[in-house]
Amino acid sequence: MQEESEHFVNSEDRLDRLRVQKGFTWDELATYLDLSRTMLHYVRKGERDLSAKAALRMRDAEKNAGLIAVDLSQSLAVVREAGAAYAAIRSLEERAKVLMDQCFAFAAAKPATRRLIWEELESAFTDLKTDYLSKKQEGAELRKVQYRKKESK
Repeated sequence: MQEESEHFVNSEDRLDRLRVQKGFTWDELATYLDLSRTMLHYVRKGERDLSAKAALRMRDAEKNAGLIAVDLSQSLAVVREAGAAYAAIRSLEERAKVLMDQCFAFAAAKPATRRLIWEELESAFTDLKTDYLSKKQEGAELRKVQYRKKESK
């Protein structure tokens, strides 16, 4: 059983340990975790993160493989982090939906009001993109910190 918490190990190492422990090929592991081969490749290369649901599936698979101990406090922390990430994504989705509604209003508007709507849309899309990139950067920084902690052990 691993002493080290999976919270401080990057997804690439966790995937590799799980694959070896189960005796799977990468294709079999993707199927086992209900991921596409492409998504698994991106996660292995550190280009994408697992979704909250996929992270929980992987955690369950690691428990079943005996790679991590069942620790309720850590499980709750993972669920809280996943919930926060999901809430942030839902917030971005809701804002994007509002922007789409404004796009339809723009298309139906008279030319004189289109300029005002366009300025609002441009500003809102810029804010949405900035928030998305900020969340993406926060995730990358968290992975770097986790990797450094792993390397220092």
